[in-house]
Amino acid sequence: MKIALVFAAASLRRGTRLKHFMVPPSGLQILSALTPPEHEVTIYDEYHQHAPETIDADLVGISVWTAAANRAYELADTLRSKGLPVVLGGPHVSIHADEAKSHADCVVVGEAEGVWSTLLQDFERGQLKQEYVGEALPLSETPDADWQCVRTTDYVLTASVSASRGCTNRCWFCFESSRRGVSFRKRPLDMVL
Repeated sequence: MKIALVFAAASLRRGTRLKHFMVPPSGLQILSALTPPEHEVTIYDEYHQHAPETIDADLVGISVWTAAANRAYELADTLRSKGLPVVLGGPHVSIHADEAKSHADCVVVGEAEGVWSTLLQDFERGQLKQEYVGEALPLSETPDADWQCVRTTDYVLTASVSASRGCTNRCWFCFESSRRGVSFRKRPLDMVL
């Protein structure tokens, strides 16, 4: 099966341009690493390469941040009109799942690592659910990012390492503060090393 994963782009604001050239979107790289090897994964980071409206894929997953929601929904609607099944996930979808459902065949609420393999199996059986809810797993269960599915020439750093996820603060304006429970987790030191 061919799977396309898209990191939808928002309009760049002052001060944000550089960060998109530092490292690729690791969430999609982790999903690629979790995908069984018999499947082919392509990642489109729209800050470097817009996803084509005629993606050669059996399934398309789009990561949605709030600033990029309009672009993500537009792309999802276009792809679905051409018969491609679309899964939407990411921070915006986790907060506004009902809104996202009108633009997708399926949404992932929360972190996708714990539900990705089930979602793929359900899709292959023709039993894709409308919603999957992923829980925050210990980072010891998260694989290293897959660097083979991104164009490394697009980025300044091509060997980033994730040591933690989340935040210890509960700032009212931040997505992390909307999560239930504590969101800050550390990866085991031996895995980081």
